[in-house]
Amino acid sequence: MRYVPEFISAAAEAALLSDIERLPFESVRMHGVDARREVVHFGVRYRFDGGVLAPAPPILPFGAVVAGVSLHAP
Repeated sequence: MRYVPEFISAAAEAALLSDIERLPFESVRMHGVDARREVVHFGVRYRFDGGVLAPAPPILPFGAVVAGVSLHAP
């Protein structure tokens, strides 16, 4: 991993943060204890308290854009 200055513009960063703030984060519960993290699942949902996989919504358009940009970064 490396730091890439100005990887995205300030406007794109602000839009991305706004999109992330609206995601439906859920608490993670493992072995009956609330973990100190929250997650959002895309494609497949993993139930940490039972190890079960279930369908989840597809990745949102802004997430696909970020993934595409990061895959092609110099």
